[in-house]
Amino acid sequence: MALTSKRQDFYLQRIDQHIESLLENLSNLITNSKISDKTATSREEFHLALHSNNIVHSAQALQQIISELKISTLLHDFPTMQAELALEQQTCRTNMEKTQKTLTGIQQEIRASLNELEEHYDASQCRTAT
Repeated sequence: MALTSKRQDFYLQRIDQHIESLLENLSNLITNSKISDKTATSREEFHLALHSNNIVHSAQALQQIISELKISTLLHDFPTMQAELALEQQTCRTNMEKTQKTLTGIQQEIRASLNELEEHYDASQCRTAT
């Protein structure tokens, strides 16, 4: 991966923070959602909504980090891209050489066939009669 050590540490720290927040809010959501009384107070509902929103926020932040990492990898991973291009170039060269050999063989066969046809034509009665 083309990330520097500092950037990698920064991303790992952000990922750890968001995962920790996600787990903490999920735990709090489960704890607060236990039914102790049949009538939920507005305070409990507020806490449930707060924890739910925090979970969504952490999940969105993790998605954003993943997107940033994908873009960074796509735009900055030059050694891998160069290796893939070199491999593709070698494949194209190999295909070109095979095609060139095949065309050369076909060309030689056509020459031989034309020479043979020319000899038959020269030796034929139709040619001598005209």
